[in-house]
Amino acid sequence: MEILFYRHQTKGQKKKQTCTIYHRITINGERADLYSTHIDCNYPDWDTGRQRVMSSDDHSMYKNAKLSEIETRLVELYTMLTLRRNPFTAHQIKELYMSNTSELTFMDTFRKWIKTMRDAGAPKKQTIDRYEDVGDNVLKFLITRKKQNELLENFDVDLLKQFKSYLIKQHYADATIRKSQSVIKDMLTWAKSEKLLTSNPLDGHRIKHEKTKPHVFLSVAQFELLRSHHFSNDKLQQTADIFILYCRTGFHDQDLKNMAAQGETVIYKVAGYDFIKWSRIKTEEMAKVPASAWPEINQIIAKYGGWHKLPFISGQKMNDYLKLMAMELNVEISKMPLSYRQQINLEPVSLKLSVKAGRKTLADWLLNELNWSRSAVKVVLGLKSDRSLDSYVREDERRVAHELRKLQQA
Repeated sequence: MEILFYRHQTKGQKKKQTCTIYHRITINGERADLYSTHIDCNYPDWDTGRQRVMSSDDHSMYKNAKLSEIETRLVELYTMLTLRRNPFTAHQIKELYMSNTSELTFMDTFRKWIKTMRDAGAPKKQTIDRYEDVGDNVLKFLITRKKQNELLENFDVDLLKQFKSYLIKQHYADATIRKSQSVIKDMLTWAKSEKLLTSNPLDGHRIKHEKTKPHVFLSVAQFELLRSHHFSNDKLQQTADIFILYCRTGFHDQDLKNMAAQGETVIYKVAGYDFIKWSRIKTEEMAKVPASAWPEINQIIAKYGGWHKLPFISGQKMNDYLKLMAMELNVEISKMPLSYRQQINLEPVSLKLSVKAGRKTLADWLLNELNWSRSAVKVVLGLKSDRSLDSYVREDERRVAHELRKLQQA
């Protein structure tokens, strides 16, 4: 390792013939700038050959002692990493030196990555918040293994698999587990690009996609029952009314609440239809919902006297009431003759019903019942890609039946 101390001047220092001593290290041709030592001197008082302040400076002994102290610290870090017998970079020494620590831990690097993204303002705040949640889970996992100070370079495939097992035991969804693993891999890729690692210990490791689970949504028959059924109490009736709005706007919980607060101000006339134009909180993509094309929306808004008077409750309470709502609907379904239920294709409502099912209900209705194109469905939902649409709906046999009818009519 080569350590270089050198003079650096600002415009003001040039006028005064003074300078600040900067420093950098080089290892196998790789250079890492360590910037200012915070030691100043007159420009002519610096000995470039010795890399020390000359005795002509009244404080040369003190300043040179500080330079020797810096040099000793850098050599100590270099020796420590060399004794580990693992490859390392000049930037790893820089990180340890600048953070005044002896270990480059996984969690310290993760926090640095989060801070770098927040300072850059990208990706979006909500995304970074989710990444931070992943970091919190990693820390909890490492604490259970008594490895909270695990070195960055040691977070390998084996440790990632242990983390995955930990998340499974904590009953996280498959999609969350996969995303958490991807976030860790992204962080290690960043660390390598910043030369905090000589290699990414997860390079070449493929994170498997989660198994596709059946979408939870209301069929046409279930939705019609929801609309026509008179619930046993006001709370369930209000829950049903609000859920109908989720099923016809396709909004997520907070999007609908925020949109309702603005009401008519976000509704525009396009080609004779009233469209709700709303920038989605999660992606800032614009959803364009033809509200006037579906009478259920206006019926409910009129019932409560305006968007701003809708009886919203918290997302968690809403999901709890939706399960009670599903149970009451299933009691009603059980009273119907089996032949009638089969005739109208009415199955029991899933007890896993949640606010998200409203968005999936709209997507399924448009794509598989009304046979809309994927492009049109993406416009309504505020989506950019087919992959994002797949997370809400997939074509099924109803689309095949539609194509068969087209053949018969040809």
